[in-house]
Amino acid sequence: MFTYVAASVMLLLHAGSVSQLAGSPWIYPLTVDLPLTVFFLMFFFGHVLTCGCLSPSIWVDKLCIPQGDEAIKQKYVRALPDFVQRCSTMLVLWDSTYFERLFCNMELAVFLKYQSGRHLVVLPLWLPPWLLLAVLFDWVSVRCLVFRLLCWAQGFFLNLPLPASYPHLEALLRVLLYTLVTGCAYLPAGVAAAISFSMKLKQHGEMLERLASFDVRYAKCTIGADRPIIEATIAQLYDEIDDLPISAAVEAPEVAAAVSRQESAQLLANAEILRDPSIRSLTSYPDQEESLDAFNMEVRGQLRAEVIRQSGSATSLPLSVCMQAFAPLFFHICSSCFLDCDGLGGCAAALKSQGFDSFRTLILVDIANLFFSCLSLSIIFPCILHAQHWGFKHTRSPCAHACFAAASTFLAYFYAFALLGINGGNAVALGTRGATPTWLLWTLSVGAFSALQWFLIFYNQGTPTPASSCRALICDTKPTGME
Repeated sequence: MFTYVAASVMLLLHAGSVSQLAGSPWIYPLTVDLPLTVFFLMFFFGHVLTCGCLSPSIWVDKLCIPQGDEAIKQKYVRALPDFVQRCSTMLVLWDSTYFERLFCNMELAVFLKYQSGRHLVVLPLWLPPWLLLAVLFDWVSVRCLVFRLLCWAQGFFLNLPLPASYPHLEALLRVLLYTLVTGCAYLPAGVAAAISFSMKLKQHGEMLERLASFDVRYAKCTIGADRPIIEATIAQLYDEIDDLPISAAVEAPEVAAAVSRQESAQLLANAEILRDPSIRSLTSYPDQEESLDAFNMEVRGQLRAEVIRQSGSATSLPLSVCMQAFAPLFFHICSSCFLDCDGLGGCAAALKSQGFDSFRTLILVDIANLFFSCLSLSIIFPCILHAQHWGFKHTRSPCAHACFAAASTFLAYFYAFALLGINGGNAVALGTRGATPTWLLWTLSVGAFSALQWFLIFYNQGTPTPASSCRALICDTKPTGME
């Protein structure tokens, strides 16, 4: 985005105004190709190009723990949380075996104990390749296919005979047909989406199901003798003994007295005494099994909700991911609208060919088109996922799955571009043919439907709020004379 803004400002400063800049052959190479080239270079070679200056320090969890000496092995295992709790962010490259590894569960338990769940990034392995392919295909579609279709469609549809007795409808149909033709350029991207989302429905759904039924006791451990040590370490994190209690004097219930530093140190030093089974049974602290259950509940509740927030449910994607996948098209739309006067060879030509009475009206309609582009195009991928999910539940054979994936992808793209064409056509009709009560009501109705649909897809997904517990010890009790 920074590269796009910088290139746009440089072009405007060099040309002096939008009218003088429109029609320049440098607009799209500098505002579409250059930002995307920078993105791919930084993605693959950013750590080399910056000499590591902008790269975070990464600790990879591959440690060699000696297996010969039991005492040394226990020491190394207990030292593992010291590394994890000093990390500001934890990246989990999730596959189907992640929760089956007990050591991975211990690292997860340590991080969730000392850091917020928002600092934990669970990245499904299908997501990065699909997103990179989606951006690449979108780039190819915009520069190689959309541009050629635009050149053909602009001349064809501006001269297409349509019912002139209904001027608003004529403007709507012209823009709708124009938009649908440009949508044909997304056939390559649609093929990639159909294949990738079939994998997402299976892998992402499996991940969320495993989170919902997670139990650390079922995790596998290569060496059985390590299991008691690791489970004890996880249980110790969630037994609440190390959590400092709140001290309140009985005679002053309205003011809670904070525990002094010396008392805190003494309480923590005596924590191991409370962990003795014979002592713990006399307290209200949870035992080891209850502590493991507390960790299980955090994974099933807080962690699962955070994963859905970051990468969506099995049939949804976050808005940010959907917008990133269409970044090349949005760059192209912004450049066409605000730097190239709709690509019609100049602002005067754009006003004349489209029938606008002023440059201000043209800009307002272009802003409306950009807004409706965000509403319409971002719902394509969630629509594909929902349609494939429904189809895969009602069909069994791989051939039927493939046919349904192809059909649902085509229909989702067609629906989104048709909705964009209708909204854009309504805006153009208002700007060029004037506002009538009937057409204004129709325009507002379709726009409200698009906005409501967009809101329901991206912001109507409630996530459960995990329950929290609190433990307090009442200390320094003194008689109050109220026997």
